[in-house]
Amino acid sequence: MYFPKFAVGYGKAEFMEVAKGLMGSLKSIRHDIDRLTFHVAGDHVIVEGFESGVMADGTPWPIEGRSEGRFANVFAFDGDLIKRLYIYADPDFASTHEERFLWGDKVRMSKDCKR
Repeated sequence: MYFPKFAVGYGKAEFMEVAKGLMGSLKSIRHDIDRLTFHVAGDHVIVEGFESGVMADGTPWPIEGRSEGRFANVFAFDGDLIKRLYIYADPDFASTHEERFLWGDKVRMSKDCKR
């Protein structure tokens, strides 16, 4: 599996390490099930969606006007088994990495992410 800032892990034990590290930084996480979009191509399933939650320090996310909580997961299957999972999400859930906001003071948010 792959998750940003964790790199690539192999097997159940490394998956659990990634999950443990991620959950250690969060108080809660929620995926908006009603807005999931699924794309199927051969042995791949791509899931796009929105997530939200609360950081361990109590900061809620996404941050209005700064982030949208978008993610995409790419699953590759071998029969009924997941053989690969790539998770694409901004690991800066609470939008604290100011230097990465390349548009300066402008606030942008797409129409489809309004909650």
